[in-house]
Amino acid sequence: MVALKLYFMLIYLAFTFMGLSVMGKVVGVRRGSVHDVETVKPNAKFTMTLFGANLWPSRYESIWLTDADHCVDSFRMKKAVYYLNVVDEFSYENALVVEQKDGIPEDNHFYLLCVKPSSYNKATSSNIRVKLLASRSPYWMPFSLQAMVLIILLMLIMSALFSGLNLSFTSVAISELNIISRVGDAYKSRLAKNIIPVRKHLNWLICTFTTANAIINCGLSLLLENFLEYISDGRLPFLPLTLVTCIITVIFGELLPLAICNRRGLQIASKTCYVTWFTMIVLSPVAWPISKILDIVLGSQGCEVYDRSKIEFLILEAARTSSAVFSEILKNAINLPRIRVGNVMTQIDEAFLLSTTDTLDNKLILSIVEKGYSRIPVYEGSKRSKVIAVLNVKDLITTDFNKSIIVIDILKKLNYLKQVRFVCEEMQVKPLLNEMEGQNFAFEPKGYISHLAMVMKYDSKSYSLVGLITLDDIIEEIFGEMKDELFQWTNRRIGLHRDHATFDWLRSEPNPLSPLQEIYRIQETLDNYPGFKELSFNIHTMRRLFNLCQTHSSFGRMKKFTVYKQGYPSRSVAVMLTGEAFYEDMTGVRVAATPHELGVELIEQIYLLCLHKGTSVDLNNLYFTPLRTVYVEPPFYYIKITVRAVLEAMQITEVNEYRREVSEARSMKEMSNAQFSDLSSFGRKKKQRTNSTQSMSASSTEDTAKCKSHGLPVYMSTTRSLTPEATS
Repeated sequence: MVALKLYFMLIYLAFTFMGLSVMGKVVGVRRGSVHDVETVKPNAKFTMTLFGANLWPSRYESIWLTDADHCVDSFRMKKAVYYLNVVDEFSYENALVVEQKDGIPEDNHFYLLCVKPSSYNKATSSNIRVKLLASRSPYWMPFSLQAMVLIILLMLIMSALFSGLNLSFTSVAISELNIISRVGDAYKSRLAKNIIPVRKHLNWLICTFTTANAIINCGLSLLLENFLEYISDGRLPFLPLTLVTCIITVIFGELLPLAICNRRGLQIASKTCYVTWFTMIVLSPVAWPISKILDIVLGSQGCEVYDRSKIEFLILEAARTSSAVFSEILKNAINLPRIRVGNVMTQIDEAFLLSTTDTLDNKLILSIVEKGYSRIPVYEGSKRSKVIAVLNVKDLITTDFNKSIIVIDILKKLNYLKQVRFVCEEMQVKPLLNEMEGQNFAFEPKGYISHLAMVMKYDSKSYSLVGLITLDDIIEEIFGEMKDELFQWTNRRIGLHRDHATFDWLRSEPNPLSPLQEIYRIQETLDNYPGFKELSFNIHTMRRLFNLCQTHSSFGRMKKFTVYKQGYPSRSVAVMLTGEAFYEDMTGVRVAATPHELGVELIEQIYLLCLHKGTSVDLNNLYFTPLRTVYVEPPFYYIKITVRAVLEAMQITEVNEYRREVSEARSMKEMSNAQFSDLSSFGRKKKQRTNSTQSMSASSTEDTAKCKSHGLPVYMSTTRSLTPEATS
């Protein structure tokens, strides 16, 4: 009996083993997710893959999911059953692809995978429980989708703000901010003053921005990762997920704000001072103690030390963005302390010197004027290497050159026989420049300042005179070659300076008037010709005008000379310096000519035209017609002042006045450390001074009457300035 039972048992086991080897076996499930929980959208189609052996689609009658504990209980206990359809085109022996078209309801259950082979009537369990989470949000988010987007954008803005502010506040040193607040323009000065109170707490600022940025970036990374998993339905792998999060954080939280704040750091830092103070106060429990530790260990502010080489490099770098002329001036100014006197001086063989035995006649004076020097070294006798004095050319103005005067007599008369400044050729130029500017009075008695020095070369036994150096030579090393008001080169090298008006005056016949007599005649001319006073001409202007005009003189025996011929238009005014002009009446009697016969009305016409049009007026058609023939008899000496000469004298006077005021403005600016913006107010003051000095004595009604009397058009203008707004 026992043997029979064993026989049937062996037969059953054999058939069972044979059946199992033929029947397929499921060993795993994969839906496409790497997580432990399989998530699907509720009531939506989803697909699963069954892995195993002999999983041919024809061998299975049905496959389903149930929440029962056993497959046989799914129908008997009326549990939830969700049938899975086999997708034949994607299935093969070791993988069976199944799908659920209707999906499963929204719940959170463990489902048992059940299969029913076509050769068996009973359901077979695969012993695999699948946890499916049917949820409309497969990945949990703390906020709604719209709120998440707004929070991420807000955190990106805050991350960018703190990154940019960290650069804006720390990129500019506190010393540079102090400089900008004092010497910058009004706008930048105001910005710097707003930043300085916050910038003084450097370590506190750094700790605050670093802490805030770390908090924001950590939260931003977590929210971005959660958000990306949500919108990708968990299909985004770890590496792309991390890469996308880093790219968004780096671009919008670091690169863009740093690029913007690097160019607009001063403005952004000033506009966000209140936000910075608020952040510092909020994070003070964390940032303030750390900042105090840094203050003790590292110091509150960094110490910037610039040596000469660094300063020179910074200046030269700044000069690259400026014009070529300005860049060259900066380079020359930086190199000035390295320049020696021997590199700048004029060789003694090339210099123009006078001897104490030279005679100051017209020929020598002409040579001096042609050279164009204001100071001339004087050597003793024939010893060119022994310079004993320096002659200032302007002191020769009152000298009567009609007499033979020796240079040594002039020097004794002017008390110029004083010690000449001698310097060594190895001396640096900068201390000599300071001395010539009057900053060092120790070398000359009674504060005497010399703008010329003789250069000596010393050896072990003796010394020799090798050259001379002037203040202009040193200045030209900085600013380059300079020109005077006549646009002539001013250097001490051999060559001529062509001031033709002065040369012609010197080459002409000797002036019969002494300097005092000439000044007296000029004053007399201003009284007799009121038009010159109305043009604001003074003694200096009249001297310049006389030099521009042609003189007529005769001291011999000759017949009367015609100055004006009746009925012939003339463009000049005759001014008698010696002698007397006359005309003959109907009876042949001589009558002394008045300024009216000598062309005074021509000056009045010039004044009226310049009154309304300034010095740019066209005077080509301006002339007067003499009513009588005017004569002079020897001895006579008079000047014919042309219309063109009057206009040139006015223009030269205007240019000199403008340059003088510009020079005064620069001096005032250096003394008061004023800004370049003050030049606008200086321009207004200049205009007021010009209007006040050129104001006329007659009223507007008198001017109109004069215009009508001379046949000139009347301009509707009440200004009495020779320089209207259009030309000033």
